[in-house]
Amino acid sequence: MRERSDPCRNCDAASRSAAAEMLRLLAHPLRLKIVARLAQTGECAAGALLEGVDASQSACSQHLAALRTGGLVCCRREGTRRHYSLAFTRETEIRTVLQAILEWAQESGAD
Repeated sequence: MRERSDPCRNCDAASRSAAAEMLRLLAHPLRLKIVARLAQTGECAAGALLEGVDASQSACSQHLAALRTGGLVCCRREGTRRHYSLAFTRETEIRTVLQAILEWAQESGAD
């Protein structure tokens, strides 16, 4: 059996806490769907995002607020419209984590 390295070996408490928070935010299926949609489309107007995730406006709004507060998503206003995107400063890490989670889910679902 291949020995696996400990991914938390060199992590401090703050890094582990930040990782846990990102995973907590991505743990809800609708939030995961929102982040995946934004990773796919880039910036997305609120109305288009709402159609793409197939959820009520209030549910989508609540989950977008949690993602914004958690620093995974940012919002830009243009007149009365809101446009959402992955947080620019964390986009690469969000995409990496999202890809790893979805690959794991696909592999574990195939068993």
